[in-house]
Amino acid sequence: MKKLLYFLFLSLSINLHSSGQCTPDTTLSGPDIIFPPAGSATYNVNGEEIVVLPHATAGVNYDQTLQFRVPKDTSFGGLNATIDYIKVIAVLNLPGNLSTTCNPSNCTFPGGSYGCARLQGLPGSADSLQIPVAVELKFTNGSNTVVTNDTLRNIYLVVNGTIGLEKPVIDDGLKIRFYPNPADDIGFLTYTTSAGGNTEVKITNVIGNNVFKRTYEAASGENRIKLNLSNLSAGIYLYSVKNGAETRSGRFIITR
Repeated sequence: MKKLLYFLFLSLSINLHSSGQCTPDTTLSGPDIIFPPAGSATYNVNGEEIVVLPHATAGVNYDQTLQFRVPKDTSFGGLNATIDYIKVIAVLNLPGNLSTTCNPSNCTFPGGSYGCARLQGLPGSADSLQIPVAVELKFTNGSNTVVTNDTLRNIYLVVNGTIGLEKPVIDDGLKIRFYPNPADDIGFLTYTTSAGGNTEVKITNVIGNNVFKRTYEAASGENRIKLNLSNLSAGIYLYSVKNGAETRSGRFIITR
């Protein structure tokens, strides 16, 4: 069941509107269910697997195919169950006009089948996006049939800006960007302000504990901070920049 769910959250972005189906690879074998495209990266973050798809670039066509094979049966509620189908209902938080065409086209994958999902389109502005996938699962155990819904996470799509930065400039006031994302031991945070003055930079972990907080004297225009991240564990972090009455925030991943 764990491997089944791992497949599901990687079967991203089914908007059902893009043209051109992918071709399932029926030669796939082995214990894996999902076969992400070349260039994807898998990280262990706080005991959970985080998958980062090949990076996209804002305004440049993105075209990647996920291949998968769905097992005929699984364990559900402590019982062996036959998989009738897996249906992708919706994917939230997709950037720009990205959409996916499934094969089969109804995005319903029977147990024991092969399939694929082609993600294609023009991403919007630079960002690092966590993409929740809503699915419907149907299992059969003898005369008992179970249909259940689930929302799966832990898949990220990084959209690079045209200048190679991975966090967007945000609206007409205080502007921020963080790069690279995912980061390792060093990260850079830039913020642009027309007012200058004191600027508070804060980083917290996913449960809200402060791991970094400092106030800088900002100059009018763009300011850049080099952040030493080597003392932080791999994981997901939130950052905020406050200048006067304005506050902007974002998130980044640290991988090792």
